[in-house]
Amino acid sequence: MTGLGFEKYVADLLKRIGYTNVATTSASGDNGLDVLAHNGNTYYGIQCKLYTTPVGNSAVQEAYSGGSYYKTDKNIVITNNYFTPNATDAAATMDVDLWDRDKLKELILETYNIFNEHRSDIDDDKS
Repeated sequence: MTGLGFEKYVADLLKRIGYTNVATTSASGDNGLDVLAHNGNTYYGIQCKLYTTPVGNSAVQEAYSGGSYYKTDKNIVITNNYFTPNATDAAATMDVDLWDRDKLKELILETYNIFNEHRSDIDDDKS
């Protein structure tokens, strides 16, 4: 999977768990955020990082500055990996949420559960 592929995957995942108005930003010149979405009345900006090593504080800074540009209510950095201690400290200071591989796994399982619930509703309708 490429970085752009991961961004599209995250956007699709958010749609499946109920986020609305989900859109990926321009691949170049995204101003620090890769995905924009609403959940309820909250406008989210998401920075996606497909990394083989832990994500550092520059990703947190990108999400924070992207939030100013897009005027989001809440910003998130999501990764298939984990975060460095510096990233965790920066996120606390800048009020950016960090979603690591464990949170990503939870979201994937949530979409699987939603699919199975929907599937059982269809099966119930058939009987």
